[in-house]
Amino acid sequence: LFTERFCRDLILNIEDMLDKTGDSGVALRASKFGLHHLLHQTMEKHIKSFIPILFPKLKGVHYKVYSKLMAYRVNENEEWPIHTDGDYMTINVSLGKQFTGGLLCFYPDKNNATEKNADMEPIEYLPPVGSMVMHLGDKRHSVTKLTSGSRYNLIIKINDPTMNY
Repeated sequence: LFTERFCRDLILNIEDMLDKTGDSGVALRASKFGLHHLLHQTMEKHIKSFIPILFPKLKGVHYKVYSKLMAYRVNENEEWPIHTDGDYMTINVSLGKQFTGGLLCFYPDKNNATEKNADMEPIEYLPPVGSMVMHLGDKRHSVTKLTSGSRYNLIIKINDPTMNY
C-alpha cells in the first residue's frame, strides 16, 4: 500500500496544501487528503489482526482510529522532544523525502529501568520510505533535529473510542 510512488504523491499534496495555507504541518488531518476510507480498509484488512499478537494487552480492547500527517522541515517542526502519545497504540508510517537528521528515537521505559539500562542511550531508527513502526502509546520517543530537507510521516493513532480529536 505505502509504495514509494504513493508516498511521493502524498507528499506533493501535503506540500501543495502547506504552500497554499501557510500551515506549519503539525497534525494535519489525514481525512483532508481523502485518506480516511483507505486507512480504515487498511486497518481492517491488514493490521487489525496483528494488534493483539504484537501487543497482547490490547487484546479485546475496543478502539477508534485517528490519523494525521506530520511535516518536519528545517526551521519549522525540525525536531520533536521526548514524549509519549497517550493513546493505546501508534503506527508511524515513513512517507520520506530527502533529509538528514530527523531520526526516530525510542527510550528505555522508566518503569522498567534497572541499574543496567537506566542511563541507556535511545535506540535511533530511520525507517525506510513506506515502512511503519508500531508502538504502544506510553512508549517514550522523540525525533532528532532535522538538519536538512523535509521529513513527512503518517501517524495512525489507535485510541479510546470516546476520545475526540
